[in-house]
Amino acid sequence: MAFLVKKYGGTSVGTVERIQHVARSLKEAREAGDDIVVVVSAMSGETNRLVGLARDVQPAVVDVRELDVLLSTGEQVTIALLSMALKELGMDACSYTGSQVRILTDDSHSKARIISIDTGPVMDDIKAGRIVVVNFLLAPSTIPDSVSSATLKSFVSSEVSDSGGARTISIGPDPPTTICNVIGSPA
Repeated sequence: MAFLVKKYGGTSVGTVERIQHVARSLKEAREAGDDIVVVVSAMSGETNRLVGLARDVQPAVVDVRELDVLLSTGEQVTIALLSMALKELGMDACSYTGSQVRILTDDSHSKARIISIDTGPVMDDIKAGRIVVVNFLLAPSTIPDSVSSATLKSFVSSEVSDSGGARTISIGPDPPTTICNVIGSPA
Protein backbone atom coordinates (compact mmCIF):
# COMPACT_ATOMS: atom_id res chain seq x y z
CA MET A 1 0.00 0.00 0.00
CA ALA A 2 1.47 3.34 -1.12
CA PHE A 3 0.57 6.94 -0.55
CA LEU A 4 0.20 8.54 -3.98
CA VAL A 5 -0.14 12.13 -5.09
CA LYS A 6 -1.21 12.25 -8.73
CA LYS A 7 -1.26 15.44 -10.78
CA TYR A 8 -3.37 15.72 -13.94
CA GLY A 9 -2.91 18.69 -16.27
CA GLY A 10 -5.63 20.40 -18.27
CA THR A 11 -5.39 18.10 -21.30
CA SER A 12 -5.87 14.99 -19.15
CA VAL A 13 -9.09 16.42 -17.68
CA GLY A 14 -10.12 18.39 -20.76
CA THR A 15 -13.43 16.60 -21.39
CA VAL A 16 -15.97 14.64 -19.37
CA GLU A 17 -14.73 11.47 -21.05
CA ARG A 18 -11.15 12.19 -20.00
CA ILE A 19 -12.26 12.95 -16.45
CA GLN A 20 -14.08 9.60 -16.40
CA HIS A 21 -10.92 7.88 -17.68
CA VAL A 22 -8.89 9.48 -14.88
CA ALA A 23 -11.55 8.36 -12.38
CA ARG A 24 -11.31 4.75 -13.59
CA SER A 25 -7.51 4.85 -13.24
CA LEU A 26 -7.78 6.25 -9.71
CA LYS A 27 -10.35 3.59 -8.80
CA GLU A 28 -7.88 0.88 -9.81
CA ALA A 29 -5.16 2.41 -7.65
CA ARG A 30 -7.50 2.79 -4.66
CA GLU A 31 -8.75 -0.77 -5.02
CA ALA A 32 -5.09 -1.89 -4.99
CA GLY A 33 -4.90 -0.34 -1.52
CA ASP A 34 -3.22 2.96 -2.29
CA ASP A 35 -4.08 6.16 -0.43
CA ILE A 36 -4.53 8.93 -3.00
CA VAL A 37 -4.47 12.71 -3.23
CA VAL A 38 -5.26 13.98 -6.72
CA VAL A 39 -4.23 17.43 -7.93
CA VAL A 40 -6.02 18.70 -11.04
CA SER A 41 -5.76 21.71 -13.29
CA ALA A 42 -8.60 23.51 -15.00
CA MET A 43 -9.97 21.70 -18.05
CA SER A 44 -8.01 22.28 -21.25
CA GLY A 45 -8.51 25.82 -22.56
CA GLU A 46 -10.47 27.02 -19.52
CA THR A 47 -7.70 29.17 -18.04
CA ASN A 48 -7.18 30.93 -21.38
CA ARG A 49 -10.94 31.51 -21.66
CA LEU A 50 -11.07 33.03 -18.18
CA VAL A 51 -8.04 35.26 -18.82
CA GLY A 52 -9.74 36.43 -22.01
CA LEU A 53 -12.88 37.34 -20.08
CA ALA A 54 -10.80 39.28 -17.57
CA ARG A 55 -9.08 41.20 -20.36
CA ASP A 56 -12.46 41.95 -21.95
CA VAL A 57 -13.60 43.53 -18.68
CA GLN A 58 -10.29 45.21 -17.78
CA PRO A 59 -8.38 45.75 -21.05
CA ALA A 60 -5.62 47.98 -19.65
CA VAL A 61 -4.48 46.29 -16.45
CA VAL A 62 -6.17 43.25 -14.95
CA ASP A 63 -6.48 43.34 -11.15
CA VAL A 64 -4.34 40.38 -9.99
CA ARG A 65 -6.38 39.70 -6.87
CA GLU A 66 -9.57 39.37 -8.87
CA LEU A 67 -7.76 37.38 -11.56
CA ASP A 68 -6.66 34.86 -8.87
CA VAL A 69 -10.28 34.54 -7.75
CA LEU A 70 -11.47 34.11 -11.34
CA LEU A 71 -8.83 31.55 -12.34
CA SER A 72 -9.50 29.40 -9.28
CA THR A 73 -13.01 28.76 -10.60
CA GLY A 74 -11.68 26.73 -13.52
CA GLU A 75 -9.92 24.31 -11.20
CA GLN A 76 -12.92 24.25 -8.88
CA VAL A 77 -15.05 22.89 -11.72
CA THR A 78 -12.55 20.11 -12.36
CA ILE A 79 -12.21 19.00 -8.73
CA ALA A 80 -15.99 18.77 -8.40
CA LEU A 81 -16.44 16.87 -11.68
CA LEU A 82 -13.66 14.39 -10.86
CA SER A 83 -15.07 13.77 -7.37
CA MET A 84 -18.50 13.21 -8.92
CA ALA A 85 -17.04 10.78 -11.49
CA LEU A 86 -15.31 8.85 -8.70
CA LYS A 87 -18.54 8.64 -6.71
CA GLU A 88 -20.38 7.43 -9.82
CA LEU A 89 -17.87 4.53 -9.86
CA GLY A 90 -18.71 3.73 -6.24
CA MET A 91 -15.59 5.34 -4.77
CA ASP A 92 -15.57 7.54 -1.67
CA ALA A 93 -14.09 10.89 -2.74
CA CYS A 94 -13.96 14.47 -1.51
CA SER A 95 -12.84 17.67 -3.23
CA TYR A 96 -11.13 20.60 -1.54
CA THR A 97 -10.20 24.10 -2.60
CA GLY A 98 -7.25 25.81 -0.97
CA SER A 99 -9.57 27.83 1.27
CA GLN A 100 -11.43 24.71 2.41
CA VAL A 101 -8.14 23.22 3.57
CA ARG A 102 -7.46 26.59 5.15
CA ILE A 103 -4.24 27.44 3.39
CA LEU A 104 -3.43 30.93 4.64
CA THR A 105 -1.20 32.99 2.34
CA ASP A 106 0.19 36.48 2.29
CA ASP A 107 -1.44 39.06 0.01
CA SER A 108 1.00 38.77 -2.91
CA HIS A 109 -1.59 37.77 -5.49
CA SER A 110 -0.42 35.46 -8.29
CA LYS A 111 2.78 34.70 -6.32
CA ALA A 112 1.58 34.30 -2.73
CA ARG A 113 3.63 32.57 -0.04
CA ILE A 114 2.00 30.18 2.38
CA ILE A 115 1.83 31.30 6.01
CA SER A 116 0.04 28.28 7.48
CA ILE A 117 -1.80 25.10 6.49
CA ASP A 118 -4.47 23.14 8.36
CA THR A 119 -3.82 19.61 7.08
CA GLY A 120 -6.36 17.99 9.41
CA PRO A 121 -9.38 17.69 7.07
CA VAL A 122 -7.37 16.23 4.18
CA MET A 123 -5.50 13.76 6.38
CA ASP A 124 -8.75 12.73 8.10
CA ASP A 125 -10.31 11.95 4.72
CA ILE A 126 -7.24 9.99 3.60
CA LYS A 127 -7.31 7.95 6.82
CA ALA A 128 -11.03 7.27 6.20
CA GLY A 129 -10.15 5.77 2.81
CA ARG A 130 -11.39 8.62 0.64
CA ILE A 131 -9.70 9.77 -2.55
CA VAL A 132 -8.97 13.46 -1.94
CA VAL A 133 -9.15 15.77 -4.96
CA VAL A 134 -7.53 19.20 -4.65
CA ASN A 135 -6.78 22.14 -6.92
CA PHE A 136 -3.43 23.10 -5.50
CA LEU A 137 0.08 21.69 -5.37
CA LEU A 138 2.61 23.17 -3.01
CA ALA A 139 5.90 24.32 -4.47
CA PRO A 140 9.05 24.49 -2.33
CA SER A 141 9.35 28.27 -2.69
CA THR A 142 5.85 28.86 -1.31
CA ILE A 143 6.29 27.07 2.01
CA PRO A 144 8.03 29.06 4.74
CA ASP A 145 9.93 27.47 7.63
CA SER A 146 6.99 28.18 9.95
CA VAL A 147 5.00 25.35 8.34
CA SER A 148 7.87 22.92 7.86
CA SER A 149 6.26 20.42 10.22
CA ALA A 150 2.92 20.42 8.37
CA THR A 151 1.98 17.11 6.80
CA LEU A 152 1.54 18.69 3.38
CA LYS A 153 5.17 19.83 3.52
CA SER A 154 5.98 16.24 2.54
CA PHE A 155 4.28 16.93 -0.81
CA VAL A 156 7.18 19.16 -1.86
CA SER A 157 8.92 17.84 -4.91
CA SER A 158 12.51 16.71 -4.55
CA GLU A 159 13.32 15.03 -7.85
CA VAL A 160 11.94 15.20 -11.39
CA SER A 161 12.59 12.80 -14.28
CA ASP A 162 11.03 12.57 -17.73
CA SER A 163 9.75 9.22 -18.95
CA GLY A 164 7.68 8.59 -22.06
CA GLY A 165 5.86 11.93 -22.11
CA ALA A 166 4.86 11.87 -18.44
CA ARG A 167 6.98 13.47 -15.75
CA THR A 168 7.47 11.49 -12.59
CA ILE A 169 8.13 13.51 -9.47
CA SER A 170 9.48 11.84 -6.37
CA ILE A 171 8.25 13.73 -3.36
CA GLY A 172 8.51 13.50 0.36
CA PRO A 173 11.31 13.14 2.84
CA ASP A 174 14.67 11.62 1.92
CA PRO A 175 14.53 9.04 0.55
CA PRO A 176 11.38 10.00 -1.37
CA THR A 177 8.50 7.69 -0.52
CA THR A 178 5.75 9.13 -2.68
CA ILE A 179 5.42 9.36 -6.46
CA CYS A 180 3.46 12.02 -8.31
CA ASN A 181 2.68 11.31 -11.96
CA VAL A 182 2.26 14.50 -13.95
CA ILE A 183 0.10 13.53 -16.91
CA GLY A 184 -1.05 15.82 -19.69
CA SER A 185 -0.12 19.44 -20.16
CA PRO A 186 1.77 21.23 -17.39
CA ALA A 187 -0.32 23.29 -15.00
